[in-house]
Amino acid sequence: MTVDGLTVDSIADKGWTILPEAESDWRSHAAAVVQSVKLIKKLLKWGWILERTKQLVVVLEKPDLWEDPVFAGRVSREQGELMGKIKSVNQFEQELIEHIEY
Repeated sequence: MTVDGLTVDSIADKGWTILPEAESDWRSHAAAVVQSVKLIKKLLKWGWILERTKQLVVVLEKPDLWEDPVFAGRVSREQGELMGKIKSVNQFEQELIEHIEY
């Protein structure tokens, strides 16, 4: 979130116009990046990723998880892959917010 309270979602809600490169301003650039982030989230099935990560955390917290090392390894790898995707998207969003200049 910026000092002015802007977030990726609030930028999307503003409906700023994406202008051609020669005419664009910071709002246009921000809107273009937000549109890209939203598309990435859609392609990744963002809601499912967040829910699946929660489910995997519950499984990983079970004390008997490593009684089946093959299953435990699979769950651990899946959770790591999903967390990597979440981290990448969150970094895109954070970089956008950090580069917005009023």
